[in-house]
Amino acid sequence: MKRLYIIFILLLVIINIQCNSGGNAIVTINVGTTPKISYLDHFLQLLTFAKKANAAVPTNVASISYKVEASDIETITGNIPLETGSVTLELTPGNNRTFTIYAYDSNNFKIYAGRTTVDLQPGNNTVEIVMVNTTKFTIDSSSNIADIDLVIGNGIPYIAYIKSSQIYIKYLSGITLQTIDTTSLNYPADSLDLEYYNTIYIASHFYNTANYINVSKFNGSSWNPLLDNGYDISNVDNNPNTFSLKINSVDEYIAYITNSYYPAVKKYSEGANSTWDPVGSLSTPQGGGISMAYDSANNIYIEYTTTSMPTAIEVQKYNGTSWSNFPNTNTPPTSNPMEVSIAIDGNDVVYVAHRNNINPSRVAVVKCPQNGTEWTSAAGSDMYVSGTIKAAQDIQMAFDGNNRLYVVYYDFNSSDYSNYQLHIKRVNGSNWEEVDVINLPTGHYVFSPKIAIRGDVCYIAYVDYYDSQRDVILYKIML
Repeated sequence: MKRLYIIFILLLVIINIQCNSGGNAIVTINVGTTPKISYLDHFLQLLTFAKKANAAVPTNVASISYKVEASDIETITGNIPLETGSVTLELTPGNNRTFTIYAYDSNNFKIYAGRTTVDLQPGNNTVEIVMVNTTKFTIDSSSNIADIDLVIGNGIPYIAYIKSSQIYIKYLSGITLQTIDTTSLNYPADSLDLEYYNTIYIASHFYNTANYINVSKFNGSSWNPLLDNGYDISNVDNNPNTFSLKINSVDEYIAYITNSYYPAVKKYSEGANSTWDPVGSLSTPQGGGISMAYDSANNIYIEYTTTSMPTAIEVQKYNGTSWSNFPNTNTPPTSNPMEVSIAIDGNDVVYVAHRNNINPSRVAVVKCPQNGTEWTSAAGSDMYVSGTIKAAQDIQMAFDGNNRLYVVYYDFNSSDYSNYQLHIKRVNGSNWEEVDVINLPTGHYVFSPKIAIRGDVCYIAYVDYYDSQRDVILYKIML
């Protein structure tokens, strides 16, 4: 089968490197397009370093940025003028200099991205970065999109969404969207949670059907329901954001808020009469939203908001026999919290994110190691990720391969709330670093942002809502 990408028109970046008499490397970055060429010609072009970018910057590009990084130099960022498509830098020679180039359209969406790592040595050489416009995908459009979720499995991003009360799942194979048949998931839904452990699992809820949660597992060609003696898992509260599905190497777990507003956790026991069995006994305050995670020893953690006044956040850990407060009796610092999310990194440090419903609302992240006794800010001395001017909401977390925390949330860049922004940030030492900002056009609204990371690629999913239309968007960012 032919590889279609070899005949695409690509944005090409040529980096010419020379060393001046002072010992620094003079680096010139040239941006342009390549013609339609064969794979062999492109391979020869890489070997000979002979060809220059031979056309102007594409007309759909509104701006171009560059970044140069290495462990022994300070990160260098800047913009490349569109008029010339070129910029010259003076850099310190050394190994493993990473060049990242982004091109944006008029709405500040990244439409091209490219990266390469080179050694800056004395002498003349040329480095090529091929940039492909594969960063934004419209998954589906409808006037009735209720919820979405995003997960990465075996390196592939999967996105699930509800359209007109029906569940749909698609995944990205290279730069092509593929569809997973969900016709057997023929029950209505208003909210969902997508998980991956060797295969896809999906939990969904519909408040008009006795408020049941359904869980199904994909076997490669069809869906197998994980039922309790042929019925539902539990009768739950009709709030569509009150359950969390997690799968580890031991069991399948579901955490939810009951219709008496108490948190509960069950695990799946497969057999002739499969059941969802209670996980311990939670004697806790009544709760609102809930989120679940597990550590490297498969201990389960839940985070939820209490409904008693003043509202607070409870974090509980299940050690295999009983639940206890984590850590001890200390609770995360909050102010009328909402929209909770919990995540655990590769070192078993527990992170708790939430929105503080103050005026304006702000999103915050705190952390606690396994042997810790109190919650501390995820970065620096301030637990807040967002500023004090814009109302921020709906924060989600993920970790890259280096255990670095990333978050996504949205706020507004205008006082009348007419211009939405999606922020992607990460912890950089003691500070929050802005990775990317997605500016939505005026009159467009966003909800349900999700984040997932694999290697050096970050995926963001969200719903773009405008003129009674809702677009499911998948956004790909090179980290």
